[in-house]
Amino acid sequence: MIKRLAIYISVLVVFILSMTTGIYFAQSKKLINDDVKSQAELILRMKKNGIEDFLEKASYLTTSVAENTDLKNFFKYKINRPDVEKLFMRYSNKLDDIQAMRLVNKNGDILVFVREKVILSNAPDYEPINLSNRSFFQRVRDINPTRPIFSDFERGHLPDATSFCPSMIRSLIPVFENERILGYLIINFWGSKIGETVSQLDNRRGISFIAETNTRNPERNGVFLFHHDRKLEFANQFGTSYFFDNVYGEDAFKWLFQEQSPILKMDEGYMFCTTLNPYETPAQSWKICTILNSDYFFRSLQLLRRDFLGVMFFSIFLSILTAVIFSRYFMKPYAEIKSAVKAYSEGDFDHELKGEYKGEINEIVESIRMMAQSLKDYIEDIRNTQTKLELMNRLSALGVMAGGVAHELNTPLNSIIVLAGLVKEEMPDQAEDLSTIQSEAKRCVDIISNLRRLAPDKQTDGEPERVALKKLIEETVEYMDFREGISVHTDLHDLSVKGYTILLQQMMINLIQNAMDAIAGNGEIKILLISDKKHAVITVADTGEGVSEADIDRIFDPFHTSKGPEKGLGLGLSLVYSIVKKHKGQISVKYGKKEDTAFTITLEKIDESSSY
Repeated sequence: MIKRLAIYISVLVVFILSMTTGIYFAQSKKLINDDVKSQAELILRMKKNGIEDFLEKASYLTTSVAENTDLKNFFKYKINRPDVEKLFMRYSNKLDDIQAMRLVNKNGDILVFVREKVILSNAPDYEPINLSNRSFFQRVRDINPTRPIFSDFERGHLPDATSFCPSMIRSLIPVFENERILGYLIINFWGSKIGETVSQLDNRRGISFIAETNTRNPERNGVFLFHHDRKLEFANQFGTSYFFDNVYGEDAFKWLFQEQSPILKMDEGYMFCTTLNPYETPAQSWKICTILNSDYFFRSLQLLRRDFLGVMFFSIFLSILTAVIFSRYFMKPYAEIKSAVKAYSEGDFDHELKGEYKGEINEIVESIRMMAQSLKDYIEDIRNTQTKLELMNRLSALGVMAGGVAHELNTPLNSIIVLAGLVKEEMPDQAEDLSTIQSEAKRCVDIISNLRRLAPDKQTDGEPERVALKKLIEETVEYMDFREGISVHTDLHDLSVKGYTILLQQMMINLIQNAMDAIAGNGEIKILLISDKKHAVITVADTGEGVSEADIDRIFDPFHTSKGPEKGLGLGLSLVYSIVKKHKGQISVKYGKKEDTAFTITLEKIDESSSY
C-alpha cells in the first residue's frame, strides 16, 4: 500500500509540475516576445524621430543662411567678404553642431571658409580649395535644387588635412538671385548628435546602429554609419571589409532591403529595423537597426529550465515521504475521512466530520475541517470576485460605448432641450410637463458627459496653457474633504508648467484621495512642490500602510486596487499615469510595506521670465 501510494503521488506530482511549468514557460515566452517587439518598436521610433528632427533643423538652417543678402552681395560685387565671415562665425559660435561653413563659386572654389570656429579664408596665404571633383559638389551643381540636399554621411577629408576628421553630413544649396545661381552654400554638421541618438541603449539590453543601403553606389551598400563597435564604421573609407553582409550575413542583408522588415531571429537576439530616407530616393537610404539581447530578456526562463529537474526530483522525494507518513498515520480513520471528503467534493461543505481522534490524526481531521471551511469561504469569495469583475467589465464597456455614441446622443438631446423650451413659450399650460422633459434631457446630457470622463483625452480639447502649480495645489487641498485624524502639510514653491488645468487638478485630486485611502487611522499627508533645474517636481507622501512588492508592478493598471470596492474601482492611479504621460512627464513611487509611500511627478516647468 505504501509503495503504491508513493508511486501514485510521485506520478501526480511530476505530471502537475510538468504541466504547470510547461504552461508557464510557454505563456511567459509569448509575453516576453510581445514585450521585446513593443520595446523595439518604441526604441526605433524614438531614434528615427530624433534623427529626422536633426536633419530637418539642418535643412532649415541652410535655407535661412542661403537667403542672407550678404551672401548674394558678395557673389555679385566681390566685396564684403569679412561680413560673410563674421556671419559664419556667429552661426558657428552659436551652434556647436556646425563643423564648417563654406561659400563656393560656380567653379567649385571655396571663397569663404570657416572651419571649427576658425576663419581660414582671411589668412594672407589662403589659396581657395577647389571642390569641382568632389561628388557631393557635382551633385548639387548638376541638379541645382531649390531646397537643401544632403551629402553622403562620411568622415570628412580635405586636401590640406592629413587624416579623416569625425563623421559629418553636409547640407548643400545654391544661392539664388531671382532664378539665377550666384554660387553655393555648404554647411558641414557634426554627426555626433545622430550618434548620441543611436547609442542611447543599455548594452545589457542590446545595441543599435545605422547602416546604409545604396544600390546606385556599391561601395557604400551595407556600410555602417554608426555602430557601438567603432571599427566597423565607414568600411568604404578605411578600406576594411566590415560591411553589413560580412558582419551579420547575406540573409540578414537581404532581409534589410525589405520595405517592412519583420523580426529577424539571430544568434545575438532579435533584430528590428526601420527605414529613413534623407536623400529622397529609395535607392539610397539609412536603416536604423536595433538588436535586443535574448539572454537579457529570457534570463528568467533560462533559470527556470535549468532548475526544473532539481525541483522535480526534490518534489518526487517529498511525495514519497508524504506517502509513507500518510500510510502509517491516516489509514485507520480512512472510512470517516473518505466519507467526509466525498461529501466535500460533492459541494456539501455543511457535512460534519464527527468522531474523536488523537495525536497527528486529530490534527489532520482538524485540518480537513478547516480546509472545508476555507473552501466554502473561498468559493464564496470567488462568487463575489466574479460579480465585481462582471461589474468592472460592464463599466469598461460602458466607457468605450460612451465615447462612441456621445455625439449621436448629445445632438438629439440638445435638440429636445431647445425645442421643449420653444414649445413651452407657445404652450404655457403645458409648461410643467415640458420643464420635466427639459430637465430629464439635461440629466441625460450630464450622464453622458460624466461617462466620457473615463477617457482623460476627451478633456484636453484646445491648446495647453500656463498652469500655476502652487495655486492649483492650494485650491485642491482647500476643497478636499479630509477626515478627522489626517493632517496635511505643504511646502510649495511658485512654479508654472505648460498643460491642462482640469487634468492637472484631477491628477492632484486622485493622488491626495489615494493617500487618504491608504491611511487607516490617524496619519499625515505631505505635499511638496520644488524646482529641479528645468523641471517642477511634485511629491505626495502619506504615512499609510504602504505598497507591497506584489502590487507595485500593477499599481498603475486600470481597475487594479488593493482597497475594498467601497473605495473605488482602481482607476485613480491609472488616470494619474495617463495625465502625466499626456504632459510628457515622469512618475515614480517610493514604496514599502508598512512604510511611507511617496508618489513623485516630474513635469517640465515654464521659465517665469518667458512670455508664454
